[in-house]
Amino acid sequence: MDTPNQIVDKIAAGTGMSRDEILAKIREEREELHEFVTLEGAASIVAHRLGVMLDFQETSGNQVSRSTKNQNGGVKMEVFDEIEKELEKAQPTRPNWEPKEGDTLVGQIARIDHIKTEKIDNDLMVIKPSDGSEEVTVWKSQLVRELFEKAKLGDNVGLKYLGKLKSDAGRTYKNIKWVLKPAQR
Repeated sequence: MDTPNQIVDKIAAGTGMSRDEILAKIREEREELHEFVTLEGAASIVAHRLGVMLDFQETSGNQVSRSTKNQNGGVKMEVFDEIEKELEKAQPTRPNWEPKEGDTLVGQIARIDHIKTEKIDNDLMVIKPSDGSEEVTVWKSQLVRELFEKAKLGDNVGLKYLGKLKSDAGRTYKNIKWVLKPAQR
């Protein structure tokens, strides 16, 4: 089978895109799928979306080989290692905070970031819980907008989910109380 690097080269040959552009698209694809897809899978999805068709063919020993064809039927080939180097820098996906009524999250802000893909354009905050459990991602919403505006890396934060409320306009929303204590700098 082709390596992800070979698939990237085939995409470049079939589209004329730079490797950096292709790498960015593959990173975005993996992020959108919360890294549930392999590197090869993300590269294959990007190839398909860009019109570079990957053909699987059976060879001796029941191995599967792949050749690529662009929309004009021309065959492309070759190698690429930069994608693996780029993805080594990628941070693992953390679970989102999905509270039930009465749940609290208390800890230190480990990361504040902005994510922009075709499907997502939002800020996030990664919190390292004070109980030592796995880091959790909190996404920016209207209820925690002010928290995101004031928070800095290393600050201590607490959030409590108080249940759902109904606005005067009849919309249901999550009622979250938050407390921010700046880190000693």
